[in-house]
Amino acid sequence: MISPISGISGIFSMPPNGQYSAAFAKAHRFTRSLFDCVCRVIVKKKRSAEDGSVRFEDEVLFDGIPCRISYEAISPAKKSSRQERINFTRKNDTLAAEIAATVKLFVPADVDIPPGSEVIVSKVGREFSFVCSGIAAVYSGHREIVMIPRGEFA
Repeated sequence: MISPISGISGIFSMPPNGQYSAAFAKAHRFTRSLFDCVCRVIVKKKRSAEDGSVRFEDEVLFDGIPCRISYEAISPAKKSSRQERINFTRKNDTLAAEIAATVKLFVPADVDIPPGSEVIVSKVGREFSFVCSGIAAVYSGHREIVMIPRGEFA
């Protein structure tokens, strides 16, 4: 019986004898070569204090995990009308057009990041803080997780 496997360019059929294992290994190496960031994953752990109270403390689940972030714009800057040229937001004395974007985090397939975790991504000497918004899409060589920038999390 042939089982379908989701691959880079569509659905592949993998024979039971593993004939394409070398090709899949090559695809996995290529995918991992695209990882240009590292991330740290922080989860909240429930702790009981001696007085019986319950506290939630940060605990590092993963550190130094190779990853990649991708930004996908889903709507352009708002169009201008006669009264309002462009809807601008003032932040730190600079003006920026409001643009909606989806942020995806790509990590190796063996890294399981739970929903609600804080993810700090380091890239080119800068750190970006995100919150894992849901369950990861799992593929044979990587996972894709939709992220929310930390400042937008309510």
